[in-house]
Amino acid sequence: MKKYIILILITFTFLGCNKKEIGVLIQRPVDKELDNKDLIIKLNDNEVYKEILKFTDIIPLHTSTEIPIEKLGMNKLLVLVGGEEFEFKFDYPKDKYLLISPSFIKNEIKVNFKKSKEKFKTY
Repeated sequence: MKKYIILILITFTFLGCNKKEIGVLIQRPVDKELDNKDLIIKLNDNEVYKEILKFTDIIPLHTSTEIPIEKLGMNKLLVLVGGEEFEFKFDYPKDKYLLISPSFIKNEIKVNFKKSKEKFKTY
């Protein structure tokens, strides 16, 4: 009986430690044109994050969040900034960290996207 209880506890421990999340680092824009614009992140067509952008003119600041992920393999990330849509793909668990950097270049909203196996360093 003790063996079964120990086996069940070990199984629950391994299942509990298998938390699937992807780390997302969002760079605050340095362009005034993006101030107070909505930033919405959708993962596989489900909205997982929303914030209002605040620009900074001193140093690049970042917001960091963890998004739960269910599907292994290729995933679709849709980033909406001020009504503009940007679609990116990443391979989980190969890509565990994402960097999203909205900008305003030549009168257009752009979103730069970078994926990594390791956590991004911020200063």
